[in-house]
Amino acid sequence: MKKLVYLLLLLFVFGTLTAEEETLDAFLDRARHGNTISTYAMLDGTLQHRRRGEKSLEMPIYFGVMIRPEKSSGQLILDQREACLVGQSHTTGVSTVIPQGKTSTALFDRVGLQVSDLTLGFIHYPVEKEIEGTLVGGIVPCRVVRFAVPDHPGDTVQVAFSKEYAFPLQAEFFHKGEEKSYRLLEVSGFTKKDDLYYAEQILIEGPGWRTRINFKEAQLGLLAAVPPTGIIRSLPELPAQKGE
Repeated sequence: MKKLVYLLLLLFVFGTLTAEEETLDAFLDRARHGNTISTYAMLDGTLQHRRRGEKSLEMPIYFGVMIRPEKSSGQLILDQREACLVGQSHTTGVSTVIPQGKTSTALFDRVGLQVSDLTLGFIHYPVEKEIEGTLVGGIVPCRVVRFAVPDHPGDTVQVAFSKEYAFPLQAEFFHKGEEKSYRLLEVSGFTKKDDLYYAEQILIEGPGWRTRINFKEAQLGLLAAVPPTGIIRSLPELPAQKGE
């Protein structure tokens, strides 16, 4: 059976039930709780950011994660100088983001990157309703669900999920009362490694700016009782983490 590691590397096991046979509740349950085995991933790549009227930026990015059926936890490092420890419950939907050591998230903000872009926290937001489906990339049939943003009343996120595999391919973010999205997230370039699939490319864009992430180096595998070393990394300006 094929397996897919996606973004925060939520693992989805490809099922045989088609989306047309599922209620919305069943479909979202498959999207939110699809991983039935424990895995890990260490992804190294490059982030490129372009903003109108400013010099382009390019920097390394690292995402390491341990995925278990009930939760995922890991680390996101940007340019070897800003880091966050992240967590995502697959049962309660609660997300956690802890800046590591003395680092801030100023660089994350500058390039338009939110931790939830990788943790997929937005698919756990309260559901408003399902709206008309779409073809992502003009070829992939998707169901589209509108979620309410808990911390910003009236704001919404519209997420396009693959009908067949119930994983999100695109998310559009809207401010209250506005018809045009202010932020777009898309994933592509699914790549197979060691019988697991991960999203190699992530695009995030807003008015006048665009950020592209390419994960070119990946280590993936099944998670043993004792996780492999190196998933949570130490930086010169950050304290060493337990187990490193």
